[in-house]
Amino acid sequence: MGGRIITAIGYSGESLDPDKVSIYLGDVLVVENGVPHPFDEDAAKEQLLEDEVKILAKLGDANGKATAWGCDLSYEYVRINASYRT
Repeated sequence: MGGRIITAIGYSGESLDPDKVSIYLGDVLVVENGVPHPFDEDAAKEQLLEDEVKILAKLGDANGKATAWGCDLSYEYVRINASYRT
């Protein structure tokens, strides 16, 4: 589930060590130090069904901090991408 998020971070063009990245969906840890972390799928689903989904990416380098806002995705995009997992 966090693989696509790490990939998107990599597209930023900044230097990144994927082995140091941890990803949270709300308070649910899904990737720890670049490795998928066992998680409760129902808890993750609850987070993703919220009106606002908070995604925390800990890059493991430096002390920087940033906030980014996104928007709702189209039904077709979600339908296509919901049929498989990374």
